[in-house]
Amino acid sequence: MAESLTIKNSASRNTVCMHYVLAVCQRATDAGLDQNKCLEHADLQPNLLSQPQARISAVQYEKLVSYIALTLNDELLMLGGKARSRVGCFNLMCQLAIHEPTLRQAILRSMQFYNLLWGDIYFRLSSDDGLAYLSIHFSDPSINIDHTTTDCNLVLLHRFFSWLISQHIPLNHVSYTYPKPSYHKEHGRLYRCPINYSETKDALAFPKSLLATPVVQTKDTLSLFLKGAPGNLMAIPNNENSLTTQIRTVLASTLYTDPPSLEQIASELNTTTQTIRRRLKKENSSYQEIKDQLRQDSAINFLCNSTLPINDIALRLGFSEPSTFHRAFKKWTGATPGDYRRQS
Repeated sequence: MAESLTIKNSASRNTVCMHYVLAVCQRATDAGLDQNKCLEHADLQPNLLSQPQARISAVQYEKLVSYIALTLNDELLMLGGKARSRVGCFNLMCQLAIHEPTLRQAILRSMQFYNLLWGDIYFRLSSDDGLAYLSIHFSDPSINIDHTTTDCNLVLLHRFFSWLISQHIPLNHVSYTYPKPSYHKEHGRLYRCPINYSETKDALAFPKSLLATPVVQTKDTLSLFLKGAPGNLMAIPNNENSLTTQIRTVLASTLYTDPPSLEQIASELNTTTQTIRRRLKKENSSYQEIKDQLRQDSAINFLCNSTLPINDIALRLGFSEPSTFHRAFKKWTGATPGDYRRQS
């Protein structure tokens, strides 16, 4: 009974794509760590790294990142070139920012801290035409060769600043200086806004008016936020109030039955199918993609965190036949459910 409750509660948890797993493992190996030992601490098998389509659970990613950070004593996971961020730096940055009165001052205080600490990586806050831009820059572009440093920092700061003011900071868009990568769909999952590539700077763009929003979090609420941070922030949903998240929540509640049609979803949310399609497109998503992602994330969590037979998992996820689930899962991850379970 306890297992069923745990699995039900974790069924809709997010997962992390293999690109970020490979990136942190590569940096750990470059720093002299035993890759297999890192994977072992996260309950992962080495064979999984050869499957670029695979995803791992949020729990596994948090374990992997935490182990590497603690072993190297570097919260940047060797992603910052010569820069190091000893374990506890993120905590200290949060302690400084939380005492600032507004979002603008909290951002400036955070940037001041990291710009002094790192040197090779620095942040800027600028504004233009009603938008504020939080950008990340590198004195040596080779530091960001796989772009993971950019992604991790922008995601982390966006999650943190949204938490500071106790409201999601809506992103107008995110810009990257590099061309669209093979894993570009992951950016849609992380940000839920338009993503522009081959731009002049790596930055988050959001309404300038939000800079005056007061900081509402306190030292008492910070301790809970810091549990598992900063590694767990890559797996936290970007916006609990987005239409994508609302639909995902509705679908998660009907996960073990036939999924509702788009018309039924529209009725549940008191809107129209046309409005849903338009808003989802703006969030870099679609109804079919949400259904596929939820099933994929749920399947991975079932396979990694339960002993349920694979045929039972298929039925719980609404597949009419186990063979249909096998084909879908292999399309998602490049591995069969059985192989994936053995490798995780």
